[in-house]
Amino acid sequence: RIVKAIALLEEISDLLHAEVEQASMSIAKLVAGLVLVNHLIACAWYSLGCATADGLNWVVVLVAQHGGEQEPDIAYRYFSALHWSLTQFTPASMEVVPRNTYERIFTIGVIILALVVFSSFVSSITAAMTQLRSAKAKQLTLMEDVRKFITGNSLSTDLALQVHLSAKKHRRSKQVRVHEDNLLFLKLMPEVLRIQLHREMYMPRLIRHPLFFRF
Repeated sequence: RIVKAIALLEEISDLLHAEVEQASMSIAKLVAGLVLVNHLIACAWYSLGCATADGLNWVVVLVAQHGGEQEPDIAYRYFSALHWSLTQFTPASMEVVPRNTYERIFTIGVIILALVVFSSFVSSITAAMTQLRSAKAKQLTLMEDVRKFITGNSLSTDLALQVHLSAKKHRRSKQVRVHEDNLLFLKLMPEVLRIQLHREMYMPRLIRHPLFFRF
């Protein structure tokens, strides 16, 4: 389900035009990807603990830590495994540690994987945040110029409000139009697909022309 959610976020991101929306969606995809990786590691970590149930393992120790209380349910065990997985990617720590050779080997492998994945995640999230701040800065600069324009020309309150709302609407709807000639791959598309593309692009405009009202 998480993989499908990431694919859905990718499709939504392709449909977005505003820089802020694209940057925010990029951050959401990165976080979802990190959650997926940690979910898989947590499941493997718990499975490893259950597979070595005949000896000492982290699951046995976790249950023993509750003493005479009721044994922790499956939800608590899963989130303990997820917590352990997250600590391998960050400097954080917790009470769950490897208790046998297999768990120690698995932990070493996860740490090596975390060095690669987390460094890539940090660099990607930094680039996305930089893009987001840049887009926000452009919007703030535009609105600041609008406020200076309103103040400098001593506009009335009603007119100033209309100008301000119009500027905000323009900021949200501003898009860079890409022409068909700028996309070279469109010329390599199958003829049937290009005809369908042109029909969907131009037919809504053509049918509104008075010439076609009779047909």
